[in-house]
Amino acid sequence: MLKRKIIRTLLNYKAQMISMLLMIILGVGIFLGCNIEWYSIKTNRTNYYEDTGYPEYRIYKDSFSLDELQYVKDFSDVKYATRALTVLGSLNNNTYLMLNVLEDCQNIKPFYIDGEVYSNEADGIYLSDLYAKENNIKLNDYLDIEAEGFKIHEPVKGLIKSSEYLICLKDSSQLLPNYKEYAYCYLSPKMITKYLGQAFYNTIYASSKLSTSDFEAEALNALGASITILSYQDETGYSGSNGEIEEGKTMALLIPTAFILIAVLTMVTTMARISTNERIQMGVLKSLGFKRKKIARHYSLYGLIIGIIGTLIGCVLAYGIAYYIINPKGPMSTYLDFPSWHLYMPWYGVLIVILLPITLGLISYLIVNSELKGTACETLKPKREKAVKASYIEKTKFFSKASFQTKWNIRDMLRHKARTIMSIIGVLFSTVLIFACMGMRDTVIDFKNTLYNENYNFENKLTLNSQISNTKALDLASKYEADYEANVAIKLNNKTVVLSIINNSRNLLGIVDEKENRLELKDGGVYVCRRIKDDGYKINKEIDFNLYGSKEIISSKVIGVCLSMTEGIYMTENTANELGISYKIQTLYTNLNAMVDSNVSSITTKTELLSAFNTMMEMMDSMIWILILASAILAVVVLYNLASLGYIEKIREMSTLKVIGFTNKKIAKILVVGTIWITVMGLIIGLPLGAYLLDILLRALAGENEMNMAFGYLSYIVGIVVPFLVSLVTIYLISKKTKKLDMVSALKEREA
Repeated sequence: MLKRKIIRTLLNYKAQMISMLLMIILGVGIFLGCNIEWYSIKTNRTNYYEDTGYPEYRIYKDSFSLDELQYVKDFSDVKYATRALTVLGSLNNNTYLMLNVLEDCQNIKPFYIDGEVYSNEADGIYLSDLYAKENNIKLNDYLDIEAEGFKIHEPVKGLIKSSEYLICLKDSSQLLPNYKEYAYCYLSPKMITKYLGQAFYNTIYASSKLSTSDFEAEALNALGASITILSYQDETGYSGSNGEIEEGKTMALLIPTAFILIAVLTMVTTMARISTNERIQMGVLKSLGFKRKKIARHYSLYGLIIGIIGTLIGCVLAYGIAYYIINPKGPMSTYLDFPSWHLYMPWYGVLIVILLPITLGLISYLIVNSELKGTACETLKPKREKAVKASYIEKTKFFSKASFQTKWNIRDMLRHKARTIMSIIGVLFSTVLIFACMGMRDTVIDFKNTLYNENYNFENKLTLNSQISNTKALDLASKYEADYEANVAIKLNNKTVVLSIINNSRNLLGIVDEKENRLELKDGGVYVCRRIKDDGYKINKEIDFNLYGSKEIISSKVIGVCLSMTEGIYMTENTANELGISYKIQTLYTNLNAMVDSNVSSITTKTELLSAFNTMMEMMDSMIWILILASAILAVVVLYNLASLGYIEKIREMSTLKVIGFTNKKIAKILVVGTIWITVMGLIIGLPLGAYLLDILLRALAGENEMNMAFGYLSYIVGIVVPFLVSLVTIYLISKKTKKLDMVSALKEREA
């Protein structure tokens, strides 16, 4: 008998059951999808690093001898080390390849994709598979590569990926990889010896579990101060992917968790209302001899069934969301280059899948068990409504002079506080999510405009040959009418950051302050980025740092704060000269056309930088509209579910109104007014909370870029109009029920 009743009850409350099912599907899908996304990036990266022997440290110098390599191998806790060569090469199609040579590829090696396997005695070139794809290069095609001091003419023998170039960026100004114009290749020691007469190496890769400070101390002691050391945490691929992981964690903690909580709260509210409506049915079962626990277990099945079905479908949705982001052709593939894109669920995701249905079943059991208190005779009677005393607002002159529909809605909200609060939360959460997402879009667009309109007044960025002297660089700057920049690694509070030395006498390169106004660079101090300012280095405070590899402390004064894409400090060329800082000019910024030659190793146009940014914006837009759609669906489901329950609760009152002459239009107007009030309250609270959520997200993103929060008119329009439309559509669906209202049946219901 009770098995058939399960089906009958599910059909009787199909709107509520479908709403709860959709809530669970959305909650589980969004929560697990976001967590699978960041966890898959982390796990795929770990597997990739293990497969290719990704080293913890990189040591750079003009040249390393075998003895110096042995010194590194003799460090405490060094598992393996090898020498390597990294040098930038150019091709005749105006593209660039970073040439790599590994002296020993037993532990550290590229990842094989196609063709021959890379080895110490291998012939030919081993090329990035994505560069080959973008430039239509096949195996055994010949490439002509010109590097510093030599030219290579060899066939492509293998296609590879390299964990060293997980994020393949030409320089810090490039936001996304562009494999058509820049990538990497590997040569064997045999091949480099063929062209240079002997192999030379400017890098040592070392795998060690030593802390960064301990490794640096041993390296500086053994190899001298002329070296530069980069840990895996500062390497572009690791730090960039780590930024994506941390960003994913923050997003997964804030937004999807709220989906789950709202789903559970909606379940609680809905089951409480259903149990109240089923009270007489429960009383009949009790009078027929069914025990209280059996009846409670029967009704707990509804929560359990909804939980199981919703969780299983939610898992499918979660993997769909994660796959959309993490796949070889998905948005994340424009940034990260993995050899395989597998999806992994974190351990707590499995717990959610198991515990959520059980929790929902338990909630249903406890709610129904509470409803079954007392004798069968007591349960057979409708639940007596709690006596509601006149509230403070009902004693005011405003209330006494208010219209009937105003009084009705005020009393209804005060009488059904839980339903009202849940409805406000539904609108509020939808508003928060939509407003924050649209604000993120406006913030990034504002960042783009500031970056390219205020900072970048040049058309071409010229990267100079690493062997060029400052005298020659200054001649080139004069020739191309260029501003120029030098970057120097420094230690600040035991952390490696970048010191940018700028000459912007032609106003082509600049920096902006925290209000995004262009700064006029002055001598006599340094400008710190916002991240360093937050570490305590405010304007007029002394700042002490030392050049990487040197123990001499350099002191200056903070004279300004700026926004920066990298964590570092800025100073003018005159200030650097006054402080006795040694530097080498590396980059020119000009509006004149230039050619790659022995002095200029690569050229990046402003158009290329903008193209990468626009690609990133397209990827962000797709994610934003998915979240907006999900939040709109969430709001519809929550509001429709609660409005349906409210309709059932108010069916006698609405029947009475129809009996005394209220038309369907007037009754619908009462419902619309109440919904508008709830929507307005949700918006009033939701808009500032949306701005607060965006502020949290921007702080989480500060490790990658420093951006100021911005909201355009479209953010306000979408943030306000969408919740209003959702609310009005919901109330339209509910108001249609009043036309089918059976007044006689509703008014014949027995009172307690």
